[in-house]
Amino acid sequence: MIKKVELLAPVKDRECQQAVIENGADSVYMGYQQFNARMFGKNFNESEFRENIKYAHENNVKVYLTLNTLIREDEMHLALQMATQAVKDHVDGILVQDIGLASEIRKNISYAGLHASTQMSVSNHYGVKVLHDMGFQRVVLARELNYQEANAIKQICLESNDMSQMEIEVFIHGGLCIAYSGQCFSSSYCFGSSANRGRCLMTCWKGYELKAGKKVLERGSLLRPRDLEGLYGLKHLMEGEIDCLKIQGRLRNSNYIGEIVNVYRHAIDDIFEKRESENKKKIYNSRLWAVSPRGLTSGNLLPEADRNLIMDTNVDVLPEKAEKSDSKKVIGSPQNKKIAVFLQNISPDKEYSLLRKDIDWVYIKYESFLLDELKSMLHELCRKYRVCIYMPPMIYERNCETVYDKVDAIVKNYAIKGIVLSNVSDLMLIGRYVGKCLEYISGNDLHIYNHFTADSLMKMGVRMGTYSLELPFDGCAELKEHTSLPMQQIVFGHSELMHMKYCLLSHSNECDNCGRCKDEKYGNLELNGEAEFYVKINKFQTETVLYSKKTFSADTTRVVGDSLRFDFMNESVLQMNSIIEDIKSGWFYTGREYVNEILKGE
Repeated sequence: MIKKVELLAPVKDRECQQAVIENGADSVYMGYQQFNARMFGKNFNESEFRENIKYAHENNVKVYLTLNTLIREDEMHLALQMATQAVKDHVDGILVQDIGLASEIRKNISYAGLHASTQMSVSNHYGVKVLHDMGFQRVVLARELNYQEANAIKQICLESNDMSQMEIEVFIHGGLCIAYSGQCFSSSYCFGSSANRGRCLMTCWKGYELKAGKKVLERGSLLRPRDLEGLYGLKHLMEGEIDCLKIQGRLRNSNYIGEIVNVYRHAIDDIFEKRESENKKKIYNSRLWAVSPRGLTSGNLLPEADRNLIMDTNVDVLPEKAEKSDSKKVIGSPQNKKIAVFLQNISPDKEYSLLRKDIDWVYIKYESFLLDELKSMLHELCRKYRVCIYMPPMIYERNCETVYDKVDAIVKNYAIKGIVLSNVSDLMLIGRYVGKCLEYISGNDLHIYNHFTADSLMKMGVRMGTYSLELPFDGCAELKEHTSLPMQQIVFGHSELMHMKYCLLSHSNECDNCGRCKDEKYGNLELNGEAEFYVKINKFQTETVLYSKKTFSADTTRVVGDSLRFDFMNESVLQMNSIIEDIKSGWFYTGREYVNEILKGE
């Protein structure tokens, strides 16, 4: 069945709005001057927004409000006011990333249509189900899914008794983020400007040098993607009964966005009226290329991911920075708090039997439990500590049943005491293991930025939250005053800044097929330029993870968490013990290797 799918276009001003409506958009999305993912762009004040809604509705076009950033404690009232006013002005839907804001909108404006932002990284039907139960009417899927996976999710919704009316939206054209659906901390880490707060300074566009030891594998713009073009996946998505196709481009001018909308309008109508042809498709493709200076890619939309995702540009790599000579510890406040240790890179060569006895939780990545060589070590750790499975940040529809079945097996075969949840889809695990008395912990990727989010998660069964790494100390303190959910604070480690489906080795001459990452010589990669990262290739998920090369160390005079979390990667067990002792004694690190503040988030 071919469905006449909704075509959704971005709007930054009245000129753009006129252009997209004249060229056939069915709906538009736009933002106020606050709390939207394009804070550096042109947006609307309240009266302008109201007039634009009126103009769109006069032309039978729907309007969606973007309130799709994380909301601080002291901002929630204003964000809710904006949502309330937009609903009074007859907006057709509100796009939200923050779980706390979504819960407040549902509680106070029950008739508002809630759309889940792509920044929620929903990649399987379990995530859709969780959001449906939270009151969402539409989910914008993660941009890492192909059309087969998107269609599979939609079909599960259609066949479900309670989710049959759930709408599914997919990005069809426009700028891509190399990180999982915009879930990126690198802009905060490098510049103190948060992508999750709509202030991305595009660290990914800079020049870098990829190194394996001293060998340079590649130089240039290694993280800067082309624009997505979904022309060749269009018919498949329409056959899958996807509800809405979204064009990205709120920073682009009216000529660009008008032409893009016009092409997709004609292409959609051709398919619906069964008059499409290869010749027409070639013409549409050439028109799209003509207005796309970054070049175009099918990205992950087709079953075979496009290996030409990255732009072919030569970008200068900055010279390596001279390191500061000093490295010292500064006295803070003694920390008589519980301790969690996240073993990000567990190794059979390390003597974990020497690990401190006073550690309360040990977090171990899901994929570590799949390695036969770690079985005995993991059983020993489970006997000695409260071991929790740390879930992946994204689980794709094509393998979600396999992953969750393996989680079931891990819980059954090991003395697991808890699960660290990394995605909204993981919330469905709560209550799954009757009699196991598991502790459910919200990880950093679920972004607790305000007590409304903390309380919402607690109502769902979460028993401990983690402050967002981007939340400044004062924000952590304010949040803590208003919630009874125990909160954990990351105080040390190499932070996970970016997860990518894209493999950096695929851009290098070093790699001509999937599987090279299993070679030990690629076990310690670095990406250096204006920013510096450690690179880890996760062969279980076919993902690349960028870690901060500088070690994060929190100012212990300002820590307000009920417990402390240490994220260890390459440290020896003796070093881990020493670092925990230092911070429990009130020291924190500054100088050469350390970042002495929580990521600013602004």
